[in-house]
Amino acid sequence: MTTTGPNPDRRPLPRRPDAGDTQRLVELPKLGLAITKDVPTEVTDAYQRLRDAGFTSRLCATPRGALDAA
Repeated sequence: MTTTGPNPDRRPLPRRPDAGDTQRLVELPKLGLAITKDVPTEVTDAYQRLRDAGFTSRLCATPRGALDAA
């Protein structure tokens, strides 16, 4: 069988984590939509650096700094 492209088996490709994933870990439990998870300081620091650098296309609409209050 000859195929072209990166996914000849048509299986879903794994998705890379993004800044929105970290935001949702903190924000969704506040809304009762997920269980609370401990998020290491290193992860929240990295999230804030990404957000501040402009990686915001996948973020939910929440007040800036909401993650800081968690």
